[in-house]
Amino acid sequence: MKQLELKLLGPVRVVSHDSAQTMKSSKTQALLAIVGTERKPVTRNHLASLLWETFPQERAWANLRHALHKLKKQAPELLEITEEEVRLGATVRVDIQDPDSFETGEFCQGLELGDCPSFESWLLTQRGRWRDRAVQALLQKAEASESPDHALELAHQALTQDPLCERAHAAVIRLLRERGDFAAARRQWDICLRTTLQELGSVPSILSCWGPALEEDAPCKIYLLGQPKLMVNGAITALPYQKTTALLTYLASHGEAVDRQFVREMFWPGSRPDKAAANLRHALHFLRKSVGDVLCSHDESLWLDRSRLWLDTDWLKKSGHRYSSVGLFCEGLSLPDCPEFENWLLEQRRDLDKTPAPQKKKPPAKNEPRGNLPAQLSSLVGASESLQEAQRALADSRLLTLIGPAGVGKTRLALELGRIHQQRKPVWLVEYGSLFDSERVMPRLAAALGISEVPGEDLWQQLEEEYRDRETLVVLDNCEHLITATAELAWELLKRLPKLQLIATSRELLRVPGETVLTLAPLPVPPKGAETVEQVSRFASVELFLNRARASRPQFQLKDDNAALVAEICRRLDGLPLAIELAAVRTRALSTKQIADGLRDRFRLLRGGPRTVPQRQQTLEQALAWSYNLLTEEERSVFCKLSVLAGFDLDAASSVCSMSHEPEYLLDTLSALIDRSLVICRESEEGFRYGMLETVRDFAFRELERTDEAEAVRDKHFQFFLNKACHRAQPGIAGLGELTADHANFGLALDWALQSPTSDALSLAAALGDYWFYGGHFTEGADYLDRALQQGECPKVLLWNGRLNQAQGDYARAQQEFERSADLAQEPLDQARALNARAQAGFSQADYLGSRHFAESALEIWKQEQHPRGEVDTLNLMVSAEICLGEWDRARRHLETSNRMASKLRYDWGASMVSYLEGLSALYQGDFDASRESLERSLEQCRRLDSQPRTAVCLGNLGLCALALDLPEQARGFIDEGRELAAACGYKQVEAFLLYCDGFSRKNENRRARSLLQKSLQLMQSIGVKESVELVLLSIAATIEEAEISDKLRQAALSFKACN
Repeated sequence: MKQLELKLLGPVRVVSHDSAQTMKSSKTQALLAIVGTERKPVTRNHLASLLWETFPQERAWANLRHALHKLKKQAPELLEITEEEVRLGATVRVDIQDPDSFETGEFCQGLELGDCPSFESWLLTQRGRWRDRAVQALLQKAEASESPDHALELAHQALTQDPLCERAHAAVIRLLRERGDFAAARRQWDICLRTTLQELGSVPSILSCWGPALEEDAPCKIYLLGQPKLMVNGAITALPYQKTTALLTYLASHGEAVDRQFVREMFWPGSRPDKAAANLRHALHFLRKSVGDVLCSHDESLWLDRSRLWLDTDWLKKSGHRYSSVGLFCEGLSLPDCPEFENWLLEQRRDLDKTPAPQKKKPPAKNEPRGNLPAQLSSLVGASESLQEAQRALADSRLLTLIGPAGVGKTRLALELGRIHQQRKPVWLVEYGSLFDSERVMPRLAAALGISEVPGEDLWQQLEEEYRDRETLVVLDNCEHLITATAELAWELLKRLPKLQLIATSRELLRVPGETVLTLAPLPVPPKGAETVEQVSRFASVELFLNRARASRPQFQLKDDNAALVAEICRRLDGLPLAIELAAVRTRALSTKQIADGLRDRFRLLRGGPRTVPQRQQTLEQALAWSYNLLTEEERSVFCKLSVLAGFDLDAASSVCSMSHEPEYLLDTLSALIDRSLVICRESEEGFRYGMLETVRDFAFRELERTDEAEAVRDKHFQFFLNKACHRAQPGIAGLGELTADHANFGLALDWALQSPTSDALSLAAALGDYWFYGGHFTEGADYLDRALQQGECPKVLLWNGRLNQAQGDYARAQQEFERSADLAQEPLDQARALNARAQAGFSQADYLGSRHFAESALEIWKQEQHPRGEVDTLNLMVSAEICLGEWDRARRHLETSNRMASKLRYDWGASMVSYLEGLSALYQGDFDASRESLERSLEQCRRLDSQPRTAVCLGNLGLCALALDLPEQARGFIDEGRELAAACGYKQVEAFLLYCDGFSRKNENRRARSLLQKSLQLMQSIGVKESVELVLLSIAATIEEAEISDKLRQAALSFKACN
């Protein structure tokens, strides 16, 4: 039998003892790459969905069978194939299992599948993983090599693999300097600096880690012991100002890049920002004239090039002498107007004088490197509260883990937190995003902290010797894909290094003892309805959008004509900083309306992030794909299925996931998704509810649509919510509260059902009619009912559609729907409901006798059918008409009956209407104290039932009652709240009534009162309401001083009353 080897480094090929075979098909190469990389069998479903994701399932599986058949024919021993799984043959070797093979070429060189974005994402991850291993292997060989030339060759090979690897740059520079080739070392440093600035936009972290220049080859020498002196090319150079000398001293001693803002605040405290900036430019001008390109800058960072600089303090460290034996540090230098610099100078003198002669290994002095944080390229916007909370947490804990979903800004906050602490202690960044080998977690940390791997020496021992007694802060960035390894590392660091603090960023917890967790939430977004600059500009998400938009297009302005669109963009992007920044960049070429419209396909729009950031952060889709690819197959399945739910509880999740396991198993999977920041959990009085950010849910649903399960999952969603709407725990209006949390799910279920002519959309629409009406969702409900009626007619749907149209002022349409509902009604209860609706319509038209007639007919049916709740509702309708007719005794008797029945039934809605009608009757009869007591009781009941329309009516009448009791401030509060509620739910009839209440309440503001009353009258006329028109006309008359006009209005009011 031939020994087969699968080569994945370089072009994909299969090698036997005497031949090499390259696979022609890209899909075949990709299949071998997936199977060869996994250490366990791969399911056929996974292969088909990854390699033929845009194909229907049957065709994808057929293509997979064809590919496997061809492979089996070409190399029978290469794969072991079953009906469900595929794995590599037991005797087949893979080159990636051999560390000596890492540097032989790129993983799957030349392989591309443009039609398979999921595979491309997987391939990108694998290439980063194996490239990192190759670089580490080459550098280890270089460090172990006894031949300097061979070591240099290996270091250059590592740079070829990864031109951005600073450790490889440092190795080349060190080896060149050791053999005396300082010019080549200098050129290599220039390449490192230029490449890192261009590609990453930051200063290299090896700025001063690879050693200062030797005295003999340094063009610039600075003497800090005694009076400060500067020697350039062998000649002493004078600096003109004390502050210029102090600035040079600080930069030379600090060693690392320094933020310009910090320099301005240190040397020109209290100055205006523009003045301080001008002074700094002036000082840098003189420094650059003196030291040339030894002074370096990039954006907001300043530093001195240590490769061309010699310091006497560096020399003295090696000599073993005390600093005081040579001279006082910066003798004679003083800046009394710069207290922060004076404190720094005093601290340097104190610490340097105490420093003993150096031993073989010792903790770095305080003026040595302050860490390796990259220079700040943009400001942190909108996260001040999170930053303050993180600072408080870090003050009380040695391990702070920042968790949150993709794009929420974990790394950005961690770096800002590090910069705050950098002035007090060194802060080191360890970036794990490009590392995929858990065995390299500790070496990556050591390399970042400047500790080299030396054969035969224990890294942990070196780390303890360097940092055991040194206060240090380390940022472990992007831990989620190496979660176990980074958690173990964090635990060991905390145990071994008592003065060390850690900040970790991850999409899930490390679960280490002593861990403090801060969950980062997206930025606050403006609520719906916020449309002006004043209303939207105070939100952090809008502030970030403006900041980044102006960076791309300086003339961009937030105005009233685009404020609502900016608010909508931030809302639809869930306040995620990454998504907002990507959208803001688009202002270079698109208007805010085009950006908002483009968010219908947000993943296509939000591409083209900075090339300098890791690829997983360059687009919104890649950021989410990174998290998705870390899930198990079971977790991916549940994650995608949950995307059909707009918020859910465990029952809803079980229904769409159809778990064959116990509910606890689903809860375990759900908990894993919560831990990975893909699902959000909230606790309320009703229990736990779960959900996803809209952006995350959109991604998950796209993944679901790539499978053949999408339609079946939608059907399960519809059936679950149809059942929930039809079978409430409490009957009638009392059960409406059960539906509120799933408002969006009912809309989704109807949207999907209305796309299919065979669905049961009419049943769901009928079941939700009372929810839309009593909950105040008039416009939405009428729209769904109209669309449902296109699939057929149903008495109940027609009835609710009529009531919703009536509430919005379309009385003609409402009357048509009521009559059609009555014609179709076959069941007695449907006939009674239709009669009640017509009674309500008659009341709104001030036809009180007709209203009572329809109600009496309905009451007989309710009694015959033994439906007591229907009786209560109908009695209350009759009382409403009787109050307006002035039939007080009859109204009182019916109210007593209705109240008795509602109490016996525990019918909260009926009881609230009884309280309201008692208050209304007392108000009309002038008993204002009794009226107020009853109306307040009704208001409390309506609020508990969450009925906005009825709450608004109660508030209006309470306002009138408060006016009668001479409580104008209370009246204004009731009326204003009522108007807001009526406008929010689109209840035009109630809105007109509350405009009347508002106008009536303004006793000493005739012009304003008249304006409000006229608006009320116009609205009543536009929607055909006749109830209360007489009162409005009389109220307008009271605001007019001209007697003739006032009398005419009173006559009109009396005539209207007589006619109706």
